[in-house]
Amino acid sequence: MENTTVVRVKYKDQKKYVFSPTTFTFESFLECVARKFDLPTMDIKVFDESRTEVDQEAFAYLMKQPDVHVLEIDIPEEGTSEDSVSSGSLADAEASSGSDDTVILTPSPRQLKQGEERRLAQMVEDILKGSPGGDKIMNEYARTKYLSDSRRRDLVKILVAHMTNEHGTSPPRHVKEDYALGIISLFPYLADPRSKLGYEHYYNAEDGSGYLAWRIKTLQKEASEGRVKRPRPSQAGGPSVDRDPCKEGNWLSDERQCQEAIALMKHTADESVVKEKMRLTLVYRQKILRDTDKSTDILSIFPRFMDIPGLIEQDFALLFGDSTSAKLMEKWSTNIKPKVIAQSRGLTQTADLQDLIQECSCY
Repeated sequence: MENTTVVRVKYKDQKKYVFSPTTFTFESFLECVARKFDLPTMDIKVFDESRTEVDQEAFAYLMKQPDVHVLEIDIPEEGTSEDSVSSGSLADAEASSGSDDTVILTPSPRQLKQGEERRLAQMVEDILKGSPGGDKIMNEYARTKYLSDSRRRDLVKILVAHMTNEHGTSPPRHVKEDYALGIISLFPYLADPRSKLGYEHYYNAEDGSGYLAWRIKTLQKEASEGRVKRPRPSQAGGPSVDRDPCKEGNWLSDERQCQEAIALMKHTADESVVKEKMRLTLVYRQKILRDTDKSTDILSIFPRFMDIPGLIEQDFALLFGDSTSAKLMEKWSTNIKPKVIAQSRGLTQTADLQDLIQECSCY
């Protein structure tokens, strides 16, 4: 502790000692004071008793002197001159002039506002990091400096869920304003430059509008009606969807029986036999279609799709029923054909597929 530097610091009505294991530098002195009193990092100016500004070089010189007189730290407000230091700060300096190494901090409203914005930005960031999907929101903003509609909705849902959990389903106005300010403080490109505060589209206290307010009202309505929101059923379609046949049938489920039926279909010339075996192997075929590793081989396993008309319609009717399957052969608009051809070019290119694309292109 022989080289330890001790400085007595005063901030408002508090007095504390600030320690450094070595001689203070100008930067470490300011950082220690801010940390000791839990203040936001800010640009401040240091003056001696004669109101002469103390810069980094002068501070290093003063630290080498045996007696350092009262140092006053001032944080001038924007547009305020040095001579406009509050009388309270000067009075504190005069009252403390008898003590060694006394520091007086006077944070400005502007600096306090910046500190509050940083606190709220950190609050929003912590909420997102601790919530499922929050990382996707932060990653998208970091990449694009923007949030898509879906990500913006996720952001609002996450924050409102946290807000109502902490403050109830009717959070106070100032709480909603804090969350809105926290959003644009963490994501400044989401601020609205045309509005007064920049965050009114997330919460406007004047009329109670904004994304946060609307989400809260939705939750309040659901709670009042006693409804429990259930997740929407998946809208995904395509061959990967697990479907049960619409019509009852004696489907072949045994692997050996299915392989025998497949072998028979490849060699028989009787179309009625092929159609019956195709009907019996429907469930087996659906399993292959749902397997991404095997689905591209479906025409190799069931080649009769290509030379016997009506097999696709038969599968469709078994899966969806007669009323729906009747629409399969409805005439498509002319702009769909090129889209189908374009999609088919992304499939595994076989000779049969090339022939079909060529035939389709000729019509």
